Amino acid sequence: MSWGVATQNGVSVSIASIVSLSSGATEFSPYDLFTGGAKGAWYDPSDYSTLFQDSAGTTPVTAVEQPVGLMLDKSQGLALGSELVTGSASAYSGNGTVATVGDTVTATCTTNGIYGITWLSTFVSNLWVLLTVEVVTNSASKSLLIFPNGNSTALAGGTTTGSKSFIALAPTATGSTRCPIFYINGLVGESFSVRLVSIKSYAGNHASQSTAASRPVLRARYNLLTYSEQFDNAVWARTGLDAFGSGSVANATTAPDGTTTADFIRPGTTLSGQRLIQNPVPSQTAQTLSIYVKASGYSKVALKESQTTGNYASFDLSNGTVLANTAGVGTSITALPNSWYRISMTLASATSCGLQVSVLAPVYTTGDPNGSTFSGDGTSGVFVWGAMLNPGSSAGTYQRIAAATDYATAGFLPYLDFITDDSFSTGSIDFTATDKMFVCAGITKNSDSGTATVLEAGTNAYSSAGFNLFAPRDATAATYGFSLYQTALASYSAATFAAPITSVVSCAYDYAGATIADEIKPRINGVIPSLTIQNAGPAGTGNFGNYSLYIGRRNNASLPLNGRIYQMIVCGKTLSASELASTEAFVATKTGVTL
Repeated sequence: MSWGVATQNGVSVSIASIVSLSSGATEFSPYDLFTGGAKGAWYDPSDYSTLFQDSAGTTPVTAVEQPVGLMLDKSQGLALGSELVTGSASAYSGNGTVATVGDTVTATCTTNGIYGITWLSTFVSNLWVLLTVEVVTNSASKSLLIFPNGNSTALAGGTTTGSKSFIALAPTATGSTRCPIFYINGLVGESFSVRLVSIKSYAGNHASQSTAASRPVLRARYNLLTYSEQFDNAVWARTGLDAFGSGSVANATTAPDGTTTADFIRPGTTLSGQRLIQNPVPSQTAQTLSIYVKASGYSKVALKESQTTGNYASFDLSNGTVLANTAGVGTSITALPNSWYRISMTLASATSCGLQVSVLAPVYTTGDPNGSTFSGDGTSGVFVWGAMLNPGSSAGTYQRIAAATDYATAGFLPYLDFITDDSFSTGSIDFTATDKMFVCAGITKNSDSGTATVLEAGTNAYSSAGFNLFAPRDATAATYGFSLYQTALASYSAATFAAPITSVVSCAYDYAGATIADEIKPRINGVIPSLTIQNAGPAGTGNFGNYSLYIGRRNNASLPLNGRIYQMIVCGKTLSASELASTEAFVATKTGVTL
């Protein structure tokens, strides 16, 4: 791994706070924060090898648009421990017998019902384990059920033979436990054979979601339109333009990226407004519409938000100028090789948004482009390519997209997309030896419509010795929120950060502080923000607790996040100034934020 200058939608990321490798310095990794024994977790959605589609870790995440049911913690280096199986195999339930030949154990049903195999293993509390087993035979081809950790919920191992691996949280009780357990509900004479390869500790505080419908999706999508290069697709409504194949031409010329994917659109010869319209897309607070255009007979074009505001901007491709625009609308026209231009229009707000691209009358100068009706000459038109709707105030780097799940990913930072009821939780993490805590997360906040949980320790903000991070803190508030609790609630809100917004958010929590200013120290993009005290505290003295972390929802049940998580680090200690700068810079490279 080596440092590079990351970009998100064309925005470069500064890593000046990290000493260059060329100077002989050691490259920083968040793993370094934990080498002294600090408790916590580091979640890195950009590392696909740490993501699984199910909570048992049986199906790896291999590409974007797949759900994530298990996210491994990298803070302990994903190290595997020693073998935990301490006893020989024995029969599970009284309905069968077992026989061992070499390293293979066979269970045979003697009475109709549940029969199986179990081993005696030794665990400590809240230990994650990696179980690897080979199913050698399965005479009845029935689904083999497996308790990887001796807990009450079994995993379906399937009917097939072969090697299988599971990741699971070990039993909460310390000491010897029956684990793993393999069983089938079978008939007399049926049998199956397994070879237990290993069961080892899997270091870390891994985060999982057992409910399939509540798993966030791994994405790298930034363009909110679809079929951005296929204007002959039915998603684009065409008003007053010749049909493709009867004047308009798909893939008519070389696009700005060098491919023959730019379309020619030709106004019809009947008096009309000439425009392409994309169907409505999800609502955002601020957004930028953009498209690549090239004159081919006609040189005046316009963009319009066609769903709610009616805002517009018009451009002259003969000289690269803005002709007119609605007050308050940001505009941009950028010249490119081969007479191409990229034009854009930024909207401060809209409850929903549709992209309208208009070809304007040759004599057009100012006014609403919808008022520009004319009869085409049957030959002239414009070339169009690369339409994009991007949240925020910049057109950013263009992203090709076909269907909503088919888009370019190279150069676009991946993230976990949290909506509605998506969340993770960990097993209990023992922070009772420290009164210090540090959190750093790369996040996008998509909405300010309700209090939203990014991270919370314990079941809620009033959990003993708990802390949290909200985005936003309150409904309709353009804020981030930070809380700490021991015997009283201390909390800040940080303003003004209106959604949609992408930020590196960090906070140091310290029960040893005498006032709220000493107890809670937030930073947004490396800078101390404007803070408002919501609950004055102080939170009280003592150490942090032994509890689960909840990511995306409070207690996996309420206050859901509407946004993205690119990176998350939780560390039970105070960071030095250099550690703080390096951590924030690292997260910035993964989030697309310039510090």
